[in-house]
This record gives sequence, C-alpha cells and structure tokens, in this order.
Amino acid sequence: MMKIKEVLNYASPEEAQQAGEHIQAVIIVPFHSNGIVLCRNRWRGWEFPGGGVEWRESVYSAAGRELVEETGAEFSSLEFVQVLWLERNIYRSLKIALFYAEVTQLNAHHDFYEILEVKLFNKLPSPRLLSYECEDEIYQIALDAYQKAA
Repeated sequence: MMKIKEVLNYASPEEAQQAGEHIQAVIIVPFHSNGIVLCRNRWRGWEFPGGGVEWRESVYSAAGRELVEETGAEFSSLEFVQVLWLERNIYRSLKIALFYAEVTQLNAHHDFYEILEVKLFNKLPSPRLLSYECEDEIYQIALDAYQKAA
C-alpha cells in the first residue's frame, strides 16, 4: 500500500535535487481528449505510467521515456507538477517527481512484460482496481495543475 506522506514544494526537479532531495522515480498523469490514460500493470492493477530514474538520466528524460515505454503515446507537452514523498511503510519510502502530459495520439505499447493494457478512461476506475490507494490523490494534484495551466 502506497500513500502520500508529504507534498514537497519545489518549482522544479532541479530545485529539489539542489536542496538535497533524491528523486528516485517519476509518475506521469497523461491527459488525452476528455480523458486520462492508464496502464494495467500485470501485478498491481490500473495505474499511471511511471518508473525509476536511471543512472545519469534526467528526471524529465525519465518521465518522457516511461510515458512512451508504458503507453506508446505521443505527447505535445510534459509538465512538472510537484515532488511527492510516497510511503509504503515506515521502512520503505521514495521521492517521486509528478508530471502531467498532453497526449496527442495513443499508439500500440510494447511493454507486455509489465503492462498488459493501456486504456483511455473518462474518470478513474474503482479504487479496488487501482494499484495504490493514493492514485486518486495523485490524479487530483495533477488535474489541479493541468486546469490551472489551461
């Protein structure tokens, strides 16, 4: 079970890193037409695309790479939203950079090992079908930033 421990107020991933935050992963909330794009993870359920930041990879590059790898999507913009401190339990937590993307086209994805299906939703599925209990909170934070920018 993953939950949001804290929302860290940084203007960019670089600012967070300069302040000593180690951003380990990214999550992207992809908006397309009037919906959101979700991936069905083989083991966890429906979730937003995302994953680890690889060695010597920028946080922005990781976000773009994960979005394309997991959804096959083409996008016109990828915008940083916030750094989130996610916690699984008192022994396991990580800092992630949250982004939203404007998807222009959905193409076939190719990651069938981890991602079984990519689908456009007009709202989040039932919480019991989502990977983590914080998916709805993550969605709301990204949606607020997306609507504010529009």
